[in-house]
Amino acid sequence: MNVFIDVTGTRLFPLEMIVAEASRASGISTADIYGARRTARVARARHIAMWLVRKCTDLSLMEIGEHFGGRDHGTVMHACRNVDAWIQQDAEFAARITQMKQQFANN
Repeated sequence: MNVFIDVTGTRLFPLEMIVAEASRASGISTADIYGARRTARVARARHIAMWLVRKCTDLSLMEIGEHFGGRDHGTVMHACRNVDAWIQQDAEFAARITQMKQQFANN
């Protein structure tokens, strides 16, 4: 598994790096992405992060859910279905997500 180093010198594994990028791109803190808040803005950022982790790692749905605050695999499946639907509905969103996915898939 590749390990990345962020600007502070902290080791980031791919999953953490993906969540950090989703956090940055959405303007939502990583604490909120991992947390229990369910506002639309936070939930959307969390769904994107879960979708990216699912597409760019070999982690199971259960492992992803555990990483995101003990959520179950059904929550991860729901997040992935939502992001897939948003991609189909919004070409600009699809382009941004595709760019993010390629960034992580190439590492």
